Amino acid sequence: MAFIQVAVPVPLRQLFTYVHSEALAAGVRVLVPFGPRKLVGVVVDGCFEIAGDNEAADISKIKPIEQTIDEHPVLDVALLKTSAVVMAILPSCAW
Repeated sequence: MAFIQVAVPVPLRQLFTYVHSEALAAGVRVLVPFGPRKLVGVVVDGCFEIAGDNEAADISKIKPIEQTIDEHPVLDVALLKTSAVVMAILPSCAW
């Protein structure tokens, strides 16, 4: 079982964790449940583990990815890293 970090098009500055039967490459698009709707998101981190002794992380509440849209990444790692840097800088910009 793989835990996948997914960026979804919502006005929240965070990634969301989903579970999938296998690890997915960063940059792959996926269909995920988000509240009452389903959204297309992008995998940012393909696989990580949640510490087993951390009781705060209730694994049973993590929703599964419903569908993998792409077989191969549509966004490359360089673009994902650039996006992360921009997101880190934007809050400090005075517009």
